[in-house]
Amino acid sequence: MDLLQKYSESENRIPVTPPQPGGASSYYPETPKIVQWVITYSGGRIKDRKQANYVLLGIAAAATLAALAVGFGKSGGGGPEQPSPMPVPADDPARINQPGY
Repeated sequence: MDLLQKYSESENRIPVTPPQPGGASSYYPETPKIVQWVITYSGGRIKDRKQANYVLLGIAAAATLAALAVGFGKSGGGGPEQPSPMPVPADDPARINQPGY
């Protein structure tokens, strides 16, 4: 038996299912729980799954921007902060000899 004949016989044994209309939604028929939650707790303002997905996308974008603002907001470019000088007691002899005190 040659290789081509063997291949054609094995191809006939593989079950092939035709693609179903509806695309990926036919594989995932349920609405995700977070989308259901957004629709439920929106007070009627969000009416379908598409609107809920846009709201969740907006929340994710706002959270990303907030995280970037917090992360890069303190970059003053001046380098590390210098520690403040230690206070010198008023009766220190070295302080008495310094001009301006």
